Amino acid sequence: MKYSTIPAAQAVVMHCMASGIRHIVISPGSRNAPLVLGFTANPFFSCYSVVDERSAAFFALGMAQQLQEPVAAVCTSGSALLNYYPAVAEAFYSDIPLVLISADRPGYKIDRGDGQTIRQDRVFDRHIAYSAHLKQDVTHATDTIEFLAPELLKTNEGIKFLQEEVVIHNNRELQNALATALQNLSPVHINVPFEEPLYGLTEIKETPVVDFKPVKKQEAPEDISNFSEIWQAAGKKMILVGVNPPGKISQDLLDRLAEDPSVLIFTETTSNLHQANSFPSIDSIIAPIEKSETAAEQFEALRPEVLITFGGLIVSKKIKAFLRKYKPVHHWHIHPIKAFDTFFCLTQHFKSDPNTFLHKLLSNTNSTQSDYKTEWETRRMNIRASRREYLKSIPFSDFKAFSDVISGIPESYMVQLANSSTVRYAQLFDMSPANPVYCNRGTSGID
Repeated sequence: MKYSTIPAAQAVVMHCMASGIRHIVISPGSRNAPLVLGFTANPFFSCYSVVDERSAAFFALGMAQQLQEPVAAVCTSGSALLNYYPAVAEAFYSDIPLVLISADRPGYKIDRGDGQTIRQDRVFDRHIAYSAHLKQDVTHATDTIEFLAPELLKTNEGIKFLQEEVVIHNNRELQNALATALQNLSPVHINVPFEEPLYGLTEIKETPVVDFKPVKKQEAPEDISNFSEIWQAAGKKMILVGVNPPGKISQDLLDRLAEDPSVLIFTETTSNLHQANSFPSIDSIIAPIEKSETAAEQFEALRPEVLITFGGLIVSKKIKAFLRKYKPVHHWHIHPIKAFDTFFCLTQHFKSDPNTFLHKLLSNTNSTQSDYKTEWETRRMNIRASRREYLKSIPFSDFKAFSDVISGIPESYMVQLANSSTVRYAQLFDMSPANPVYCNRGTSGID
């Protein structure tokens, strides 16, 4: 197998292979040539060429989002790296394992007037789960190092000892970065300095074994009996689901929740959940209440005692405003890593997969008698009927256009929604279960 002659480039490729990162999105350059040579020569990787770094990062993000696995993007040195930032921020807030690998100039050439040199280490510091800045190899281009930065070679142990320290540091940093991407489902940055020459190749017949630690899955707490009692006793319970990958939540668990008369299931188009008794158009429920003379009484009737949330960020501004004002007694968020206190009333964060937690909860409880769901189901049916009649009567408009476009999407087509009015209009119409829906709601930006 052909690799770059530069040990750090070899290490990056080998660690990516050991961690199962199969897809590499490459933007052109010269400084990143050692990485490009290694990735493209190895049949384990599928490589994609995207010239513009901003587009390349979103291309990689989209792949990671759909595949639910880390995808790497590789770029050259300088401002090329900064074009990754919009996708990095989106990945950070959307829990997407995006691996950014940047080639860099040697540290002794930074801030000396060389072209294509900026301070690349920790450049994404506020929106990255891990920043790995690798050390420059001293066995490559040793004469250049001795001429420009002889202090790097000062040792009583010899260059071989120095290189061993470099290798230990680089392997540790690569291990930490890639393990973080896999375990935390977050973006990570790996910065690799290279000195010229950059295009040398060597044949490595046996790929060295990289000791990659497996990721441990988070499980639900062993004892949730106290929470099961709270759930069982509550007559008004609400499930609110944000951005969610298709097929992530067990349909059986969803159906069991929907059978409970004390439970309302509020979903959004980006939740990718479909259940006949759920409430997929949240604003259609809340907007009429806002205009009512008895709004306070109706909102009080809707206020849940227990709120369970999972998935990513919520689109509906109205449900946010409602739950911030009419707070539940208990708000439990289920996520293996983090919990946003979106409604300023979070009481418990269960670091678990939603399926694991819900299975445990439903195994320890039964349905609770209540008229909570019945009342709101009647409203939901009336609203749907009114919307159908309204669409028949109105002339062409943006509302009617969205209705026609969404109803005309062929089954099995993947749908990518833009932010702002597009994603909000989409909440008002039923999307076919055969159409997976994606939207960059991490930052809800223009990208």
